[in-house]
Amino acid sequence: MKIKRHPLRIFSTAFGSALLLAMGSRAAVTSAPPPMLANAAAGSSANVGARSPSLPAPTPADVEKLLADRINAKGGVGFVVALISPSGTVNYVSVGKSGQPNRSQLDADTLFEIGSITKPFTATLLAQMVERGEVTLQTPLSSLAPEGQPLASNAVGAITLEALATHTSGLPRLPLSWPFMKSMLQRPNNPYLHYSSGEMWAYLAKRTQDKSTTPAVEYSNLGYGILGDVLARKLGTGYEAVIQQRITGPLKMGDTSTVIAPSQAERHAIGHDEALRPTAYWDLPAMPGAGALRSTARDMAAFIIAQRDGTLAGAREAQRTRFKVDDNNRVGLGWMVNSRHGDDIVWHNGGTGGFRSFAGFSRTTGKGVVVLANSAIGADDVGMHLLNPAFAVKPIEPPKRSWFGVAITALVLLVSLIGLLRARPTASRDGASPLASDASPSSTSPSSTSTPTTWRSRFDRAPEVFSRSDALWRLADVSVVVALLGLFAPWRSMPSIMVVGALSILSLAAVHFLWKMRKLPWIAIAPLRKTTIVSRAFTALLMLGCIMLLG
Repeated sequence: MKIKRHPLRIFSTAFGSALLLAMGSRAAVTSAPPPMLANAAAGSSANVGARSPSLPAPTPADVEKLLADRINAKGGVGFVVALISPSGTVNYVSVGKSGQPNRSQLDADTLFEIGSITKPFTATLLAQMVERGEVTLQTPLSSLAPEGQPLASNAVGAITLEALATHTSGLPRLPLSWPFMKSMLQRPNNPYLHYSSGEMWAYLAKRTQDKSTTPAVEYSNLGYGILGDVLARKLGTGYEAVIQQRITGPLKMGDTSTVIAPSQAERHAIGHDEALRPTAYWDLPAMPGAGALRSTARDMAAFIIAQRDGTLAGAREAQRTRFKVDDNNRVGLGWMVNSRHGDDIVWHNGGTGGFRSFAGFSRTTGKGVVVLANSAIGADDVGMHLLNPAFAVKPIEPPKRSWFGVAITALVLLVSLIGLLRARPTASRDGASPLASDASPSSTSPSSTSTPTTWRSRFDRAPEVFSRSDALWRLADVSVVVALLGLFAPWRSMPSIMVVGALSILSLAAVHFLWKMRKLPWIAIAPLRKTTIVSRAFTALLMLGCIMLLG
């Protein structure tokens, strides 16, 4: 049957699809922490109630029950916790499963991705190099850039090592460049894998920014990726080698590294996403200083004790706070410091696609805690609570569904289904069959009418035939768009309204361009065949890609 395609109808379809995408992606973004999150305000989100000295410290049995209840509430797959006493005694609590078929039991030697807890290692390396006189905190980036690497902005070249280490450099959380986006698209479940150091420096070479006289704390994984890179370059070696030489080697942390040896593979827990489905490990070849380390509870306990006691070179310098985030949170070199409930807690958290971690200690009580989890559900509240019981443990709640997004989804599907049901041959205005009417020389056509050729009238007269198969392909188009946004949304930081606007404008532009193409001879001869073949082939390829990515 003939379908009159009004611009308003086209715009509403484009806008509805864009809004559906944006709402779905927004829900995904707000329900899970961004990659390698280290939220300086995370302490305040878990700080509920007033400090009470009479609150008893949790015992290992209490911790075991707490973690078991969390797993039963679908709040994780497995946990390993290290409880460090003021005297240095360590108790380990393991609950849940590792996900490894041949070694499902978790223990103090199970390997986890620790994500952004890598940053205190990088910052401690910086502090050591400052103490040795190899660099200063005010050393500018321009003096440590690769040889022959220009920096487009003086402000970028003037960024200091201190600014990189305290998240006051003005650099974004992640590189805003096509090479990085391409890496994320190639492997959504391992987004940093195909991003290289050369591409990172090429981004800096083109970046311009204003030099701020009052630096603000803005968390930047990119900043720490650059910091780790320049420190290793300064010492003429790789990041892993220098960390092993100066930190993990002296502390005998033999299981802490950026790459897992074959002999360790069976001890490496399997990561799980927020829905507790197994997911891929992360690799950060260009930015190891931001979050590439893997470690165990035993190794991390040794690191926290050395930081707390100041027996590791650079520890005290790294912990000294330099910028204030709010009344309760300050930033040192790589460490966050929370002063709620009369305490003074030095801490950091970490997260990758399938892991969450927390490590910290109390300067007030001397207690330390390490929490390692093999799921993407945060455990900062557990870590804070174990350091100071006045920090409440948040109850595990099922992910909140965006009912607005559900309503938009239902509306789009309903419209598509109505189109499917109504897609049947009907008589034309003169009673003849649609095909006969279209083929008749006397039938109305764009070339035989004297009606003004406005944009809307062209669509009113468009002699397109809409069949059930067209409706099915339209459903497939909607499904592909939703699937793609669901896959890639966690890495997108653009506000939803901008996405809706951009997609709507692009959709209208594409429709207008395709209508202009109808004036070409081959389009006039076969207005549907070639465009339909291309469109359906593209949809089929996208569907195949989604199936592969989801699988």
